[in-house]
Amino acid sequence: MKGGDNTFFSGVVPEMPISGGNLHAGDDVMDDVVDLTMIGHDRRYAAFSPYVRSWRYRNRTQYRPTRRAFLLQIQEHEREKNTRSDCKSSFWASYFSYFCGPRWRGQPPFGFPMMTGPKLFFQAFVRKHPVLAICVWLFLFVCETAIVTLYIIQTTRPGKVTWVEYGMRDFDWYATAQTILSIVLLSQLLVAYNVGPVTITIVLVTSGYRIITYFVALVSGMGWVSRLYVPLFLRCWPMRQYFLFVLDSLATLTPRNHRLDVIRFAAGPLSFFVALLFTFGCIFHIQQVFRGYNLEIDLAIYWMVVTISTVGYGDIIPHGLDGHFLAIVIICVFLAMMSSLIMLVISTTQILREFPRYTGRRNHFFVYGHVSREDAVSILEEVLTLYPMKTVCFCYTAFSPDVLAIGRHPRYRLRSKFLQVKFLDRVMLERLRVSESSAIIILPGKDAVSKTVDADIMLWSTVFQRRAPHVPQYLRLRFAFHARLLRGRGMFMIDQNNKFIMSAALLLPGVLPFLVNLVRTSSASGTSPPNLWDESEKDNWKNLYEYSRRNIFATCPVPWFFVHLTISRAVRLMKLHDVLVVGVEEGSRKVMRLDLEYALEQGDTLLVIHERGRVSLLEVLKRLEPGGSGAVTSFGGSTVNNDAFVDSQPNWGSFTMSGQDLFGLETDEKSADMNDNKLYYPFNRSFDLMDEEAAKAPPGKGRRAPSWLSNGVWGKKGVPSPALQELLIRDSIMLELRRQLLQEPFVDKHPGGVSLKELPLGDSASMLRELLSCRRAAISETHDTTMDSIERLEQQINDILTHVASEYTNGVGKEDSTENFLFIDQVTSFKKPAVASLYEKYLDEEVSHNELSEMMHSIHSIYTQSRLTLLTSRKLSKEFLHWWKRIFGYPLRYIRGLSTSESHLEYAIWQSGGISKLRGILLYCSQLGAWDFSDIPLITVGNNVCAKLEASTCHPVREPVEEETEPISLPEQNMVLELKSFVSCISVSPYHTDPEWRRRGEKQFQDSLAFMMGRCFSPNMLQTIFIHAHHDQRIIYFFAMVLQQQGKMDHYDVAPWLSCGRKFGTAFQLCGNQLLHFQTFGDAFSFLLSRRSWVAIGVFRLFPASEGLPGLPRYFITNPPLRMPLRPDDVIYALSALSNTLNTADGQKQK
Repeated sequence: MKGGDNTFFSGVVPEMPISGGNLHAGDDVMDDVVDLTMIGHDRRYAAFSPYVRSWRYRNRTQYRPTRRAFLLQIQEHEREKNTRSDCKSSFWASYFSYFCGPRWRGQPPFGFPMMTGPKLFFQAFVRKHPVLAICVWLFLFVCETAIVTLYIIQTTRPGKVTWVEYGMRDFDWYATAQTILSIVLLSQLLVAYNVGPVTITIVLVTSGYRIITYFVALVSGMGWVSRLYVPLFLRCWPMRQYFLFVLDSLATLTPRNHRLDVIRFAAGPLSFFVALLFTFGCIFHIQQVFRGYNLEIDLAIYWMVVTISTVGYGDIIPHGLDGHFLAIVIICVFLAMMSSLIMLVISTTQILREFPRYTGRRNHFFVYGHVSREDAVSILEEVLTLYPMKTVCFCYTAFSPDVLAIGRHPRYRLRSKFLQVKFLDRVMLERLRVSESSAIIILPGKDAVSKTVDADIMLWSTVFQRRAPHVPQYLRLRFAFHARLLRGRGMFMIDQNNKFIMSAALLLPGVLPFLVNLVRTSSASGTSPPNLWDESEKDNWKNLYEYSRRNIFATCPVPWFFVHLTISRAVRLMKLHDVLVVGVEEGSRKVMRLDLEYALEQGDTLLVIHERGRVSLLEVLKRLEPGGSGAVTSFGGSTVNNDAFVDSQPNWGSFTMSGQDLFGLETDEKSADMNDNKLYYPFNRSFDLMDEEAAKAPPGKGRRAPSWLSNGVWGKKGVPSPALQELLIRDSIMLELRRQLLQEPFVDKHPGGVSLKELPLGDSASMLRELLSCRRAAISETHDTTMDSIERLEQQINDILTHVASEYTNGVGKEDSTENFLFIDQVTSFKKPAVASLYEKYLDEEVSHNELSEMMHSIHSIYTQSRLTLLTSRKLSKEFLHWWKRIFGYPLRYIRGLSTSESHLEYAIWQSGGISKLRGILLYCSQLGAWDFSDIPLITVGNNVCAKLEASTCHPVREPVEEETEPISLPEQNMVLELKSFVSCISVSPYHTDPEWRRRGEKQFQDSLAFMMGRCFSPNMLQTIFIHAHHDQRIIYFFAMVLQQQGKMDHYDVAPWLSCGRKFGTAFQLCGNQLLHFQTFGDAFSFLLSRRSWVAIGVFRLFPASEGLPGLPRYFITNPPLRMPLRPDDVIYALSALSNTLNTADGQKQK
């Protein structure tokens, strides 16, 4: 800070107390300032609630028990019910629950059965004393090996044997030794939960059978019973199990596993194959021996290998009908398993091939900081998906019981560790093996107060940096300016930027599911049906959304045949194979960019998005390689695939590409021979329909952002007024266009009840002019196939005129010409700290100011004429309100109140122009520190707002009033809710009507309707980006690029904000299909790429009406194929790839 300025704004003038009403009549900034919390209860909001008095002053007649009172009544009822007999039964239930496991409990508290009793005791013993544990596994392995070896030796004796007379004599030493070993091996029942049910069944059956026959013969005097046959060859399965346990225990004891890792990974499938082969060989051997044929066990295994390999030399054949039947069963079983066995052998061979050059691996992620149960599970799932051979070590001073219970989960108990440490000294870091970890992830402490914000993270980062400087660090910071102090020490995710993401999602709701699903891929599964992209499957939202979930990031070096090509060319060629290029990392500067004019160089890296499991990126590059199978199939008549539009010669003098380019639409001139395949759609470049009325508007009044922004393309600003000569030329062009329209018989002369002679066409004239030229070219065709395209063009021209007329009648002369947004700053911390410093006060206040202005900058970059209403309990200074008006052009509607009060909320909505005129509502919390009652207050307010939105959309079209001639369609509205935890998404309305999908949403928040609509966001949704960024750091650079977080290290400097020199925006853009009439996604993709320099990334589509969902809910389809048919109400999302687009990664690298 300069000049001793330690606040975001100058702040030298103290705050002014705000009272109800207008205390500064001469100051228009204070006209919209209202305090609803003043003493006396301002009556101005009494009309918006059925009650006037506060809930605190209810009398007995108005009493309604609260949730807390209801819980207290239940507790009193339970206390009265707990008699002596009840306590006695409760004691025995608790006792048996401890020793017998979760079946004695009604409901598992953590969602899965936990280990209890001896099971838990032995698990703790194994973890705390690994040396003794490996001794136990070695002892059991040696005993099982001995009993199998005795069986093999016993089969080598000559002579005829039967099931009853298998031994040479009564109580021979084979039977005695086998009985002793069987008794000893019954001790493994104490650790039976560590082996599979089949294995423990084999142990119980064979050991029990051997012991019972021996002791019956010993007690009853019938010695022949001890000679009965016992199939002890089945003990090879317990022997295999304990062999794997020995390898796992050795891996935990060695500091660096090195080549032992390879043996461990190969031992599982290889030992399974050997045990299966040995088992069937012994079965065939004993069948032949009982038939009277002398066959050694090694020959029986030889026959097994020859038979299952379908060679069959014929030197050994099965005898008897039962032998033939057994051979058929063995052949059928192994033929059914042949594909799995072949893959098993191949994978084992690949693993063993790495043995000579394997030098060990960093085997774990080290996560330090407070984690909740959902955070730990999400990190573990992503690690299991991306790194199947790595483990995760969670470390902190304390963990909650539900987090510790994850270590007992059957899926995670061998892949995770939860260690509680008090101090991070040198000895503790050595014991934790931090220097051997693959990466260090540092998360904030548990609900730290404002005076310690980020201090804990920076201290822990310094400690780990000193002891493990070579290990990469990934830090989650609360404030962006703290990243400057840790520059060069790792990669960051900043919670403060989440407010910017939420404001962007307020306008572009599909951004949230698009970004989050790309970094949470563990729960995505399944495959797409072959007919998913047919016209009949446009409303199959379940499969379309699941396809979107399967899209993942991937990177590849720029191939040699892409060198010197532009990014635009590479995007088109890769998209032909359903691979979407979203960024390029320059090899020289190591920065991420998306500029269609940039020429690829050797050493650059492509960042792409594609569907996992469908086609590999390597296969796509092989298809595009010159001389390879680069031919591209046609996607139907609506796709542009004519050679006349193909410019196959790449720029920069490079060679000709082998793959055909279906998107050669750079030329502006139309071909003389027009048909439907060549037809492309004109594009309105300004989307400002009121240019002719701009001169008539008062200087202080801004023009209303037209509904092109909701049904067309968002992100375009107003076009400046032309010079006088240009205006005269434009008027002549307008007159000529109007004359042409009036001469055409198909044109509606009174669109929307407005005469075409008086209708101002504005900048829609460029679109109409191009459509008329396309129609004239299509009429000159002699083919009959042009009739459909002519009808489509005529319908499109009339639709545009109707839309312009609607904008004219509804937008011109209206007093309210702005777009209204409502921000609700919800109080979540009700308890005041005992001691608060001046630093805490300024930090909490200025951070809230910064977040609010940053969110408004994001909205203002898209809606230039936007106005904000703020409902908050904070006090805002007059200086801040003056600064707000100077920056954004409109004063801030500042209402001091509580959103939990329905009357305050209704009053704020009324001040914003009513629920029907609100474009978006954002619920967030600007308070630092802990959140009392977690997400419950915000979810409660959010559901109330959702109910109001749903009530307004129940009648989406209102009746015309006064001079209006047709009903007015209400715009789509969105609400974004900030959450503390992503598991709260399932509590945000609306909900799925499909019970099965609702159940999926409760298990996985990405399947909840609120998330699919982009209505809720929490910082830990993107926390798994650290796992993906460790896999490839370009992913986190991509996030910074598309969100345009440039200069975030210095965003607390006063000068850039006060001078209004900074503009915040987003690289995301969107285009509606209501007027453009794209038939397929390929049409939209090629058009946006060539005409707007946008890279289309997906479609935001409405749920089908058959689902019965309230409002206008949409879901996002990421990277659809080119042949996917579009609906008229679809919204296409795209990334701006202009050369002047801000580059976050570039700015960060240059500093």
